[in-house]
Order: sequence, then structure tokens, then C-alpha cells
Amino acid sequence: QYAPDLSHTVKLLEAEEAVLDGNAEQAALLYVNAARGALQQHFLHTAALAQERRANVLVRANRMTDAARSFIEAIELYERWGAHAKAAALRIEYQATMSR
Repeated sequence: QYAPDLSHTVKLLEAEEAVLDGNAEQAALLYVNAARGALQQHFLHTAALAQERRANVLVRANRMTDAARSFIEAIELYERWGAHAKAAALRIEYQATMSR
């Protein structure tokens, strides 16, 4: 009854498994679900990680518009969580990726 709902972590792991299986579309969807679930449970760091991983998958799939949205969302979530150095590093990666 009082244990936290960690189903978002399961979705994150399922997304990683989909990446390993070469299923980018399924992975992208699972990352979104993981991020939503994490936000509902106030796990900002997990939501940020899910969006960051989603952005990377979308870049490899050449879906740059969607990747940009996920990068921005991840950066904002890392900032909200207080991981300013991580947000700054991801902002640099985002700019480099989008300028290719």
C-alpha cells in the first residue's frame, strides 16, 4: 500500500530491451510511457533519463524533430531536478547533434 509505484522503471527497461532488439519505434513509445509514469510519481530524474534515451533513439532513426523535443524535455527535467551540470552537458550534445 505504501510502496512507490515503479512501473515506469519497468517501461524504461522494456524500452532498452526494444533498442537492443532493433525496434526503435517500440522503444520510443516505451520511453514516452516511462517518462509519463515517472512524472506521475515525481521521479524527475527517471523521466529525464527516459527522454534523453528517447532522443538518442530518434536521432539514430533520423527523426530529428521528435528527437529535438525529447532533448529539450530532458534538459528541462534535469534542470527541474537540480542536475544543472547534466542539463548543460546535454544542451551541448543537443546543439551538436542538431547542427549536423
